[in-house]
Amino acid sequence: PIDDVEEIHYYSQSPRVKVRNLKTPWQEVTIKIWKKVEVDNEVFREFLRTAAEGHLAQALKDRENPDDLTPWKHLGRKWHLMKKGLPKRPDWTFATLEKTLPVVELALAESKADYGIRTKINWKSVKGSPTAELHTKRKDGLELIVFVPKGSVTIGAVAEFGTEQEVKPAKGEQDAVRIRFRRPDQVSKEFVLWLTTTVEG
Repeated sequence: PIDDVEEIHYYSQSPRVKVRNLKTPWQEVTIKIWKKVEVDNEVFREFLRTAAEGHLAQALKDRENPDDLTPWKHLGRKWHLMKKGLPKRPDWTFATLEKTLPVVELALAESKADYGIRTKINWKSVKGSPTAELHTKRKDGLELIVFVPKGSVTIGAVAEFGTEQEVKPAKGEQDAVRIRFRRPDQVSKEFVLWLTTTVEG
């Protein structure tokens, strides 16, 4: 730490070397340099050679097998019905998604679905405006967001659905109705009826 270097009149106990694993196969290495001697040596040059060789090897691998890094783009809908990509020990049962997705797809049959996103599915109307989002890889629950005309849905209308509900302003003349589910039984007949009539309306 800088605080341990006598000639630096600055207090900081934070480390000057950090390594962070990214969600892809890459790592991010941050080095705060104070003196030239810290990097003008064979040990540091060997580190740079190793890093450069590793970078090149991974870059070539990524180019040859891009689907290995973005399986959601390659697998589409199937990706979202896989447990891969979920946080460790999520606070909801996976069967919730298996029950919810077909219901949402049926209700949004007139909208275009985009399955090629890592953590969610987007639906848009034929005019290109957002219709709904289904967040499939969150730790705290399966989250459905439905975009409705501003002021058309109150919190009371959705208060009995899922475990958490929220209605807040979205872009343009829309509100975003967010409902979080954790168990399959929360996808009730009442919810299905509300979703179908809301989307049709």
